[in-house]
Amino acid sequence: VSAVMLRAIGALVVAFAMGKNVGPGASSGMQSLQSELGGHLACQACSWSARSFRFALSGKLKKKKKATPSKVRQSIEEACAEAKFPKQLAVTGEEGAEEYVDFQESMQKGGVSGNLRMEPKQKDNLIRACSTMLQEFEEEIVERAGKIKGRVGGFNWDKYLCVTTTQLCRKPNFQGDEDDEDEEDEEL
Repeated sequence: VSAVMLRAIGALVVAFAMGKNVGPGASSGMQSLQSELGGHLACQACSWSARSFRFALSGKLKKKKKATPSKVRQSIEEACAEAKFPKQLAVTGEEGAEEYVDFQESMQKGGVSGNLRMEPKQKDNLIRACSTMLQEFEEEIVERAGKIKGRVGGFNWDKYLCVTTTQLCRKPNFQGDEDDEDEEDEEL
């Protein structure tokens, strides 16, 4: 058994013992982030990344045209750039229930409550998670986008990437809810 395998098994055992949701579909890079960030923030990072992919795809791919692999790749290549995420990203909430929030947007809606953390590392962690997801799942994104009939930006990428593929989340954090599965099946 290699040292890498032992570390991976150790991380899984520690995560399981701490009650963290390590999905079998999660890549080693995402599992590493999950160990570092905790299960809930890793899920949040996945959802924010999926949201960025959705915005990138919907902004570049037109409704009536087929999403060719080269167009999809071109659309998502900048999805993880710093400018694609909030200028002031914060983490709020109690341990085990933290979430990333756009600080400016939250202040406009009436403020943020509970354990606010605004270190620059929060945005760095989110960008790193997005880049890891792009590296690990680019082919799945390209393949899925090519199968979608209708608006590629209307597809629930959060559910597909974070709930189904990586299993980092139990439910989507953005775009729709658990009841939209039938709608997604019709798009494919």
